[in-house]
Amino acid sequence: MLDYREVIQFVMDYVAENKHIVNGAYDAMGREGLKRFFYADFIDIMRSYIDGVAAKYDVDVDGDYKNFLAEFFTEAISGTILSWCASGDSGLQNRERTLLYLENIMHSIVSQTLVLHPQTSALERD
Repeated sequence: MLDYREVIQFVMDYVAENKHIVNGAYDAMGREGLKRFFYADFIDIMRSYIDGVAAKYDVDVDGDYKNFLAEFFTEAISGTILSWCASGDSGLQNRERTLLYLENIMHSIVSQTLVLHPQTSALERD
């Protein structure tokens, strides 16, 4: 299982150390363009993380549901990093707090969601 925290921290470190490049990319691509750029970095990591959590708890999770969760959390992480970057308060303390918040949410929500609702899909409930 990939360490999503290290990847998020790497991206946040890169953003903090290269604000001028990121700001230029933001100006050229816009928020949605930069978000798509981050999305490409995070989607496979989220899929790997979800697969790892499912294996850890020995639950069989519907592939569509895993993809939905991966996309949902990838969008959330990408948006959070963009907001963090745009806030102008991208210092170490704020970065550590943001990482902690993301880590807490990911650890608790993904594991609970997979354990409690491993086969969730709209078609299966009807």
